[in-house]
Amino acid sequence: MGSEISEFLQANGLRQVDLVKYLELSKPYISQVVNGTAKLSPEKLSKLINNDRGWDVSMLSSVQSSSIPSVSSEISILRERVAFLEGLIGQKDKVIRDKDITIDILMQRIYEFTGKGDSVKAG
Repeated sequence: MGSEISEFLQANGLRQVDLVKYLELSKPYISQVVNGTAKLSPEKLSKLINNDRGWDVSMLSSVQSSSIPSVSSEISILRERVAFLEGLIGQKDKVIRDKDITIDILMQRIYEFTGKGDSVKAG
């Protein structure tokens, strides 16, 4: 992405500070983007590509298309993690319900043993 952003700046006679202002990002971050050590978020890249200033963005088309699969892949991974965590929560809920039932049964037996009859009802 860095070389494309650098090419974008040169083609449009812009400086890094112009991107800082337009994209509302810090100067160090834009410098990292230009040097290739950081990437623009899909939102910021979209804002740049769809700019209202008439800037030439032809060199950024490959950057945009390569960012989309990455985001889609990340979303897919996050969905898998959420499904996994939901499964764990469901298992924990069942364990808690089973333990509650066991406690209710034990409490009932204690009360029966101590002669208090059925003063405790299972849940």
